[in-house]
Amino acid sequence: MTTTIQLRLAWLDLRGSSQWLEKLGDLAYAERIHACWLALSQQLQNTNIFIYQYVGDAVILYADSDAPLADLLRSVQQFQTWTASTMDFHFRAAFHQGEVIRIERDGLLFFYGQTLNQLYLLSQAQKKQAEKDIIYSPSVA
Repeated sequence: MTTTIQLRLAWLDLRGSSQWLEKLGDLAYAERIHACWLALSQQLQNTNIFIYQYVGDAVILYADSDAPLADLLRSVQQFQTWTASTMDFHFRAAFHQGEVIRIERDGLLFFYGQTLNQLYLLSQAQKKQAEKDIIYSPSVA
């Protein structure tokens, strides 16, 4: 089924991933990132926030557009606090919302559209603003 929907999105990205990879080595780094994603998955249980996609050391979260932005923000901040205190990992977060094309086939969920491209571009722009752990697009602010 193909539909057009409005979503709130968050892109979480590990700061200094290349340095962590060099410091820990491939296996230890992969295990540590995996532990982060498991913790995030557990944290999001019983919420209206979902993991759309893992992209190496980044993850995309989504929620319906009528879900309170505060819930998404709180979940991201809890994850940032946990990873910083437990793993010494620091994640940046970019927030955006807009229309996406949703396709569900054979139990798999796919999102397409400019909103996802804009979220990615926002996350990349954030890397240039080293002091910011959270950035919002104008559609969310």
